[in-house]
Amino acid sequence: MKQFECVIKNEQGLHAMPASILAKTAKGYKSSIVLFRGDEKADMKNLFQVMEMCIKKDTRIRIEISGEDEEPAMRKIMERMKDL
Repeated sequence: MKQFECVIKNEQGLHAMPASILAKTAKGYKSSIVLFRGDEKADMKNLFQVMEMCIKKDTRIRIEISGEDEEPAMRKIMERMKDL
């Protein structure tokens, strides 16, 4: 299992467009990819679950990736997070 934390810097938070970019990226991997905000969690491959979390700017999140392609998945998702 791989995991990392980051803080959302997008002015509008994790709204529809960045959430869809992350979900689309996550769907490209076989690994389980879970987004956490405190005690809440969402399957990162499910756009609606991610959007329901209503993640605002300056919110700390954690992403856990588990599976056969976890290393490349983590690198790509970290890269995407920087672009948001």
